[in-house]
Amino acid sequence: MLAATKASSRRPLRLTLAWRTFESMNMVGRLMQIAGLTVLPVAVLLEMMGRLGRRGLSDMLLLMVFGAISFYLGRYLEGYARSQ
Repeated sequence: MLAATKASSRRPLRLTLAWRTFESMNMVGRLMQIAGLTVLPVAVLLEMMGRLGRRGLSDMLLLMVFGAISFYLGRYLEGYARSQ
């Protein structure tokens, strides 16, 4: 929900999101970080057990890139939610 607020007489009118939206953004960011940190060891274990198949190394690299991107996007999302 958007709400128009005026902080003081000197500041211009600005649009802000409701507080609950930022709380849920914080939670989604944390879940993305946890998912990113979980994918990395799982990729290594799958490679060590030989479960990734013939293209194991390239699949492991894709999983590691996905985990890293998920972690960093979650970190940025959580940081944005906290700054608001």
